[in-house]
Amino acid sequence: MDETGGNRNDGDGERARKWYAKWRTRIHRWIQSKAGSEWADALLLLPDLFMLCLGLATDNRIPTRLRAALGTAIAYALSPFDLIPEAVFGVTGLVDDVGMLAIALSFLFDALELDEDVLQKVLRDHWRGKENPVKIVARLLKKFKHIHGNLFRALRRIFKRGDSANRRGNSGRNPFEPVPIT
Repeated sequence: MDETGGNRNDGDGERARKWYAKWRTRIHRWIQSKAGSEWADALLLLPDLFMLCLGLATDNRIPTRLRAALGTAIAYALSPFDLIPEAVFGVTGLVDDVGMLAIALSFLFDALELDEDVLQKVLRDHWRGKENPVKIVARLLKKFKHIHGNLFRALRRIFKRGDSANRRGNSGRNPFEPVPIT
C-alpha cells in the first residue's frame, strides 16, 4: 500500500505501464492510418480508461463492491470474446471495450460517496490522461448511447441490477461507504 492508502505493486505497475504504452502506440498508429474515424478519439482513450479502472480497482479507498464492478469491466476489456471481437474487426473491435469501461466508471462515479475534493485526488492518483476523466466518461457515454442505444441500456441495467442486489443483502450497511484512510 502506498502513502495515500492505495495498493501499489511495482511488478504489476511496470507490466501495466508496458501494456499502456503498447496499446497507446497501436491505437495511435491505427488512427493515423484511418484518419476521420468516428471512434478514433474514443479509441485513443482506451489505455487511459483501462489504467484508470485498473488503478481504482486496486485502490483501498474504493469500496470492495465497486472495485468488483471495475474488475468485471477490466476482464471484459481483456477478454477475446467480445460483442465486437478484435480478432475479427481489428482495432475497431475495441469500441465495445471503451464503452464497457466508460459504463463501469460512470457507475462508480454515481455510486461513490466521496467528497468532491477526495474524489478528484483519487482520480488524479490513477488518471494518465490530460482532460478530467469524469467529463471524458460523460462524453463517451453520450456518444456510445447515441450509436449503440440498446446495448448501452442493457449494460447499464446489468450494473444497476448488481447495485440493488448488493444493497438488499448488506444488513443495513451502506455498501458504497468509503474505506477510511488510516
